[in-house]
Amino acid sequence: MRINRLYNPLLAGILHLLRNKSCYSLIIAILILSSGYLRAQEKLQALTQNTQLQTQGKQTAKLKSISAQSLQLPIIDDFSSTSMFPDSKIWADRNVFINNSFAVNPKTIGVATFDVFDSKGKIYDIATGIGFGADTLTSNPINLNYNKESNIRLSFYYQPGGLGDIPDEKDSLTLQFYAPVSRKWLPVWITPGYDTLLSFTYKSILINDTAFLHDGFRFRFINYASLTPSDIAGKTSIPDVWNLDYVKLDKNRAENDSVYEDIAMIKPLSSLLKTYNAMPWSHYLFAFIQEIKPKVEMTYKIYNPQGLTVDRKFTFKELNTNYPTDTLNMGGEINDPWQNIYKDYDLTNPFTSRNKDSAIYEVRSFISIEDTINKYKYNDTAKFTQVFTNYFAYDDGNAESGYGISGQGAENAKAAYRFYSYFPDTLRSIAIFFNPSQNNATDTIYFRLAVWSNNNGKPGELIYRDTWERTPIIKPRNEFAYYALDSGIRVNETFFIGWEQSSEGFLNIGYDLNSSNGQRFLFYNINGTWEQSGSSGNVRPGSLMFRPIMRTRKSSPVPVPVVQEKQGIRIFPNPAIEDLTITKDAEDNDRIIRLTFYNVTGRVVKTVEMPAQTIPITDLKPGLYILKVQTQKGNTQTVKLLKEM
Repeated sequence: MRINRLYNPLLAGILHLLRNKSCYSLIIAILILSSGYLRAQEKLQALTQNTQLQTQGKQTAKLKSISAQSLQLPIIDDFSSTSMFPDSKIWADRNVFINNSFAVNPKTIGVATFDVFDSKGKIYDIATGIGFGADTLTSNPINLNYNKESNIRLSFYYQPGGLGDIPDEKDSLTLQFYAPVSRKWLPVWITPGYDTLLSFTYKSILINDTAFLHDGFRFRFINYASLTPSDIAGKTSIPDVWNLDYVKLDKNRAENDSVYEDIAMIKPLSSLLKTYNAMPWSHYLFAFIQEIKPKVEMTYKIYNPQGLTVDRKFTFKELNTNYPTDTLNMGGEINDPWQNIYKDYDLTNPFTSRNKDSAIYEVRSFISIEDTINKYKYNDTAKFTQVFTNYFAYDDGNAESGYGISGQGAENAKAAYRFYSYFPDTLRSIAIFFNPSQNNATDTIYFRLAVWSNNNGKPGELIYRDTWERTPIIKPRNEFAYYALDSGIRVNETFFIGWEQSSEGFLNIGYDLNSSNGQRFLFYNINGTWEQSGSSGNVRPGSLMFRPIMRTRKSSPVPVPVVQEKQGIRIFPNPAIEDLTITKDAEDNDRIIRLTFYNVTGRVVKTVEMPAQTIPITDLKPGLYILKVQTQKGNTQTVKLLKEM
């Protein structure tokens, strides 16, 4: 980090050059890396548009307060009170991106991300490889009519890169103050880009210059960026992301007064499913015992010099219904000061919708203390939307990077993504999110969708391939493009979906770096051999935004398959009325030692130890149950059982 005094002539000169558009070069440095000299390999790529902001339209700063009166101290924003855009009560512009996606270990949930996208969510028209002023975050007018001895300080945390690309050394994040009397913006601080990922760094700046101690004071952050293009179609490197957190302006402060006394969530909630972020409702009903996580988690921090008693709870609300909200109260606990607190709690199935075809839940976690202590409450709540409709997804719907295969041989490259169907179902279409590329470079990249069977966990026999070539369909705001298949493909248990490229170039498919589970199911093939994604060392853990869309099952009953034949176990009749019979292959000596019956809420309603071949079930009420079979060797199997009158 490089810190400069207010009127450092060298700093002022540097910033003058950066701001002076006449100094921009129109020449863009091209990387001389011809794909003809590089063997094809899978790669990740920084985003070339912010699609969440594209259709919303980021507004350029007009430097007008929403109120005729100036803001009064203290000014505090940890970017948890809003999403996508800054809080208009504090900030005058809407250029930066408020999110929970791009930061690594933020101080609280929510950060402001500076990037290279203009008011329409696209790369600034003035972008060059030399340097240009990109995003700004400008405060509304503030009353700073105090004397020099008031110890007024502006503090903040900043991080280069995070889950975005790290800024180059020639890039920078700068801070400027507005002097109301002279009506001039003056530079006060600058930090250059880095070559390695850093954690959040704290910075505190004393404001004792009388030029700023007036009503109408403002401050603003600006990132100066540079664009590094590539000669590979669809691929452009953008190493220019900064994350800002916990901005505080107040009087009577010390230099190490780093945070407001607070309790705050420091990690967002995530999916309550073990494997997927989303899955079809009918499959979840069949497999919730395998898919539901055994624990629900929250992570928060005590920003207080004293131990505090913190109350905690979770709520589960089914959206678009009038059903009551379920609450999981965890009670209070004394937590030590200045500590990160991780808690997990036993979870039974909270998703018990009466709908037959879909369900969407909003899951929230809350922490609370006495109101006299906890005055900043926006960061006390984290939430996640759990979706059960007609598709499987490893990703959370937000792209922090882009995935593709490029280099020599990429015109014949293949990629396959593994999924598991809990009963025979029909694959109807595939949903893909493509990151928009600069100058629509992916328009000339062709591919065919494909489906493979399973071969010991890797793609096996090709069972479907498009008869024509497709190109990427670009959608805004992380919205997926839907590609219908020629006909429905019947799938059961493990299957693979993917693509075969028929031209060179980087497809730039959205890649979610916050959901690492998907990478272990992703494979690529360049020279005839399927390789596990990440084996080349070029791809960080994450999940491809590539989803199978299954047949809608609005009113049809959930099928009841027999327990897997390879286990040698059979359960009948199903549906059953009075008795249930369980048989095993004669040569199988792995004895069944326990049967556990679960109702649709996930609660145990019946357990049978060392069961006989015939088990009476007259004590069970009519309805749907999950039967879990456990054997002496530790094997387990589950089957859905329908108990009738």
